[in-house]
Amino acid sequence: MTDFGGRRVTDFPLERLPELLRGVADQIEELAVKPSRFMLPMSLGKIRSSVCEAWDVSEIALLSNRRSTEIVHPRFAGYRLSKELTPCSFAMIGNSFKRDHTTIIYGVDRAKALLKESPDFRERYNKCLSILSDDVRELHERYRLI
Repeated sequence: MTDFGGRRVTDFPLERLPELLRGVADQIEELAVKPSRFMLPMSLGKIRSSVCEAWDVSEIALLSNRRSTEIVHPRFAGYRLSKELTPCSFAMIGNSFKRDHTTIIYGVDRAKALLKESPDFRERYNKCLSILSDDVRELHERYRLI
């Protein structure tokens, strides 16, 4: 076990032990917070297909330039799911949805608002999460990860 400087813990002077323990506690706290975002082995393609299934739209329509509510709301959900379930940047998500990163930022914020405002949006969003969790469960079972 090493500290921040790469030295072994056994080489650490005992009077500096509280400092070492604080550093280790900080690292453990960071690990406890970060994994929730990256726990699912999710791809942007799976997210797009789950959104298409939940909202009953085609992937061509989802990636098109159409701006009707029937297409825009699923896009917003896809943006937010992509940001929450993958380590991808806004630019990477934008490339996947054929959009600019600023559009993705706006869509993630808008999806957050829609989750609070619209029961229909919330229901379909949760359906996407259910579809994705079923995919993950199937993957784990196939490779005996559970």
